[in-house]
Amino acid sequence: MIQVFLFFLNFTFIGQTIKIKPLKMDSITIPTSNFIGLDNLSNQYFVDGNVLYKKNAQQVVQFQNITLGKITKVDILNPLRILLYYADFNTVIIVDNQLNEIQKIDFSNHQKPLFIGAIGTASQNKIWVYNSLDQQLGLYDLANQTFKNIGVQLQQEFRYYQTDFNFFVWIDSDYNLYSSSIFGKIDLLATVKPFDRIQVINSNQILYSKDGIVFLDDIITKKNYQIEIVEKSFEKLFYDGHILTIFTKKDIINYKIIIP
Repeated sequence: MIQVFLFFLNFTFIGQTIKIKPLKMDSITIPTSNFIGLDNLSNQYFVDGNVLYKKNAQQVVQFQNITLGKITKVDILNPLRILLYYADFNTVIIVDNQLNEIQKIDFSNHQKPLFIGAIGTASQNKIWVYNSLDQQLGLYDLANQTFKNIGVQLQQEFRYYQTDFNFFVWIDSDYNLYSSSIFGKIDLLATVKPFDRIQVINSNQILYSKDGIVFLDDIITKKNYQIEIVEKSFEKLFYDGHILTIFTKKDIINYKIIIP
């Protein structure tokens, strides 16, 4: 399969930047510009007003908590336990795969008050929490309703952060890229370039856009790739398994990319 795609892809070397013209695969129309993403079963998640929707070919289900107002963040890393964060009330709600509420956490009323600066799904029934009050990163145990600090105190605010089950990754105000494991081991991975949107693909690769141009940097080889997509205006971008997904206000466009 890779050889077939390589026939259609175009690589151009210009200085230290390698230009790649990807293969457009497909596109779908989305119902709102506030699109959250797709899970591994291709369910669509989006927010319209203060309502979270989950849509597939069979049904559309929704969740809303009218007392908490605006949804600040939705984490669909685990589609069986979706995380919704409401910044105005410092509260998280966990919903199941049918968007039924299964747990509500008011961090202001925790035995040690926590003010959420960053949050995301972690492994072992825990969630990542960055407590802005003492600048500590930690893990909140959903079953025991306890919080444990990990690592050292962080000295700078985040320009960006993302989480997965095992790692919390962030970029500080000086564009330094760090990661912390669930055991609190912190590593400085790289210093990144200024960006408008960014995704840390893994410890070696970074996808980002600047002024409507999409790049992929390899930290290890020091190579810089410019991805030549048609869209010059987009809301989000995402890369996984050689597929670059571009989210505009109306569409999701998928491109096949092979890195030489």
